[in-house]
Amino acid sequence: MSESATTPSEELAPGQTMKVGRYIAGYIVFWLFTATGVTMITNVLMPQFVKNIGASNPAAIIGVASSIAMVVAMISNVVFGAISDRTRTRFGRRAPWLVIGGIVAIISFVLMPMQSTGVGVIIVYSIAQIGMNIMYAPFYAVLSDNVPESRRGTVSMANGLGNSVGCGIGPMLGSMFIGQVVPGLIIGAVLVGAGGIVAAFVFPNKNDVAVMKASKRPDRSVGQQLLYTLTPPRHCPDFWKAFVGRTLIMLSVQMVSSYLLYLVQDYLGLANDAAAALIGTYSLIVTITSFVTLIVGPLSDKMGRRKLPAYIAVVLICGSFASWLLGGSGMMSATVAVIVAAVLYGAGYGTFTAIDQALNVDVLPNKEDAGKDLGFINVGTTAGMAAGALMTSTIYSISGGYTMVFPVAIVMTLVGAFSISRIKVVK
Repeated sequence: MSESATTPSEELAPGQTMKVGRYIAGYIVFWLFTATGVTMITNVLMPQFVKNIGASNPAAIIGVASSIAMVVAMISNVVFGAISDRTRTRFGRRAPWLVIGGIVAIISFVLMPMQSTGVGVIIVYSIAQIGMNIMYAPFYAVLSDNVPESRRGTVSMANGLGNSVGCGIGPMLGSMFIGQVVPGLIIGAVLVGAGGIVAAFVFPNKNDVAVMKASKRPDRSVGQQLLYTLTPPRHCPDFWKAFVGRTLIMLSVQMVSSYLLYLVQDYLGLANDAAAALIGTYSLIVTITSFVTLIVGPLSDKMGRRKLPAYIAVVLICGSFASWLLGGSGMMSATVAVIVAAVLYGAGYGTFTAIDQALNVDVLPNKEDAGKDLGFINVGTTAGMAAGALMTSTIYSISGGYTMVFPVAIVMTLVGAFSISRIKVVK
């Protein structure tokens, strides 16, 4: 584990033990709401809405929207992470931004049903990304602020559990609104923003204090501080190995999940009603299998290992992609292929997210700048997700189908695992 990450005591400060439960609850609540709303919108309802407004190439619209949103999210994540590092309020430095971001996200997504063109959808989705990243950047830094290394896997487990269950429930809930997209989009919008707002009140925010005394902080002008905010961490190779690993794994996952509706409808050839039913089954299975996070996070703490769970996750995720490939080739029935893919993906993604945040915090070069530096790592998530959608739309445009999506996703996942394997300060 990195020396910089172990600055806090390995034991919780007096009176803080019970507060770990509030951090766990906050992580679960945040992702249960936010991931449900985001996947409900982006995996099912937004693609269906784009079809409904008569876009000639819906896959291309989704790809462009994701690409522009990626750039917007990358900038806003880093900037608001750094701003939260310097925020000082009676509610802590992270909580106010969770609330502000939640409000912006709700308003933005509520505007989506009012759009009548693909361009309108792209603009609204980009603004929504700003709101979500106002939440994400400070949220990720909470783990670094307050939880010692010996408990990070357990708290990260809560992050993984909420995320995985939310990602399972979202498409299932979204599939129920395929015939009524507008109310579904509004419900999804409220869920996305509610995650940040509720978590802000669940976290013990007054414990969210600055690491470095004000008198010891560098004296920078506004321009110098802005430049520093946008400067990536230097001389920390393990940080960037974690960045690459996370980016590629998230990219591969999003290559499939962002096109879930189109894959079931167009790749496997199911009609709308059958597609909705199968997506509901897929999502239910993902939700159930993702509870593996309850075991993985605490076990990672006990073993003092982060890499092994990541390797297991990669094998399972690659297996899920292979199942989709077999279903599309006719070597396995569509229903069986999707069910097998759901089991493997739920277990794999749940395993990865259980230790993901703990791994990221372990490689931080400077705890005082946790918000800023985690902002750069979280760019890996945002960039990976957006690039994954763009890559799938590109493959579809070039090849005329979705078959090559899965071999490419498998390769990306394996390269991401290799990058993680090269990290030296984490076992």
